[in-house]
Amino acid sequence: MLRLTGCAVGTGLLFVCGLVAFAGMRILMCSAVKLQVYTFSGLLSKCLGAMSGIFLDVSLFCYGTGSCIAYFIFLGDFIPDLVLYFGYLFGAFGQADGPLHAQDIRTHCLIGSLVLIIPLCFPKELSALRHVSPIALAGILYTAVVVFGKMCWRLHVHDHQIESVSIELQAGDMTPGIFCKCFSMCIFAYNCHINVVPVSQELTRPGEKRIDKITMRVVVVQLVLYIMLSWGGYVSFGRNTPDNIITAYDRSDPMITLSRLMLSITIAAAIPTSLNPTVRSLLNLCELCAPSLREADPGGPGPQPKLEPLLSEARLVPPEARRPRPRLREFLRKAFAVCSCLLQCWVAVKVRNVASVIQVLGATVSTLMMMVIPILLMHRACPDLYGPIPKWGYTLLLSVAAMLSIASLIVS
Repeated sequence: MLRLTGCAVGTGLLFVCGLVAFAGMRILMCSAVKLQVYTFSGLLSKCLGAMSGIFLDVSLFCYGTGSCIAYFIFLGDFIPDLVLYFGYLFGAFGQADGPLHAQDIRTHCLIGSLVLIIPLCFPKELSALRHVSPIALAGILYTAVVVFGKMCWRLHVHDHQIESVSIELQAGDMTPGIFCKCFSMCIFAYNCHINVVPVSQELTRPGEKRIDKITMRVVVVQLVLYIMLSWGGYVSFGRNTPDNIITAYDRSDPMITLSRLMLSITIAAAIPTSLNPTVRSLLNLCELCAPSLREADPGGPGPQPKLEPLLSEARLVPPEARRPRPRLREFLRKAFAVCSCLLQCWVAVKVRNVASVIQVLGATVSTLMMMVIPILLMHRACPDLYGPIPKWGYTLLLSVAAMLSIASLIVS
């Protein structure tokens, strides 16, 4: 984003989109607590009626599919470099093989990753993958520190390569299309709203002050990480900064290799985690044609109950009280998971520009989650959630952001 907009505009977009993310998360959490509804489909049905769930399932299916495609594209950047690094380190590739490049083995590496990823998509309960969360957090923090630290070190030693980098844009480089494209990319970067509504169900004291504290901390952490990564990459490589900053560094750098390894583990766990609700949305659409596929709801009608704290492993319904799942539904769930993985991997083989995928996701489903649904909640489901001034202030902010994000599909 900084490569396309420059430091000043790009950093400004990070702050503005952070404010948009804060407003959307705050409205979603407050509405979920007030209505005692802790799913996106439930909140949307409060605004537009029961049939809105069909539209949301289609949107979530598209969002999950696009996210997994982006994850596979990232794996196509990381795994080949890891294979070459450790292959040459342990002598698996000899001199007779000639110089190998990451792009030469990219397709084989992506197909090979399916051997690990597809089995992880079979279980319906993905609680075991929670143990990967510390690796994910450590990998992102480590990568941000390494990228920013390498920039600071090169500036300190007056590296001639970084001194020759140009980070200033020409007057004609900034167009409305580029600005809107970068805005939608930035919106996608802040989109963690699909997790916000379930988290509100697990708060022990879900007051407005606590919700403000949680949402502000989330946005600040994201903002700091993005500033470190964007400035560290752009100041180091300028107009030559690639879409995936890790690919700009030498394959033999051990610090970057560790980053590639940690991020690859993170993404390998993120694909089945994202695929699980994606397949569930597809099954919900199939239920319209075959009601027998529908799973019994153990919670029953009425307000949804509170959950135990995260990672507590407590169950709302004991295993012996659960009704058996329809066998056809289980078969379809696993078949859809395998087919989705194969399709997403195939698209990732053909498409290598992850920025384009992120832009489309940011301009479509991310806009729906972060801006459209919060506006509907304020004006239809929870009209008394805020006073007139905050209510219309949030409405104006989210409406302008939604228009800019959607415009990227038209003018970019």
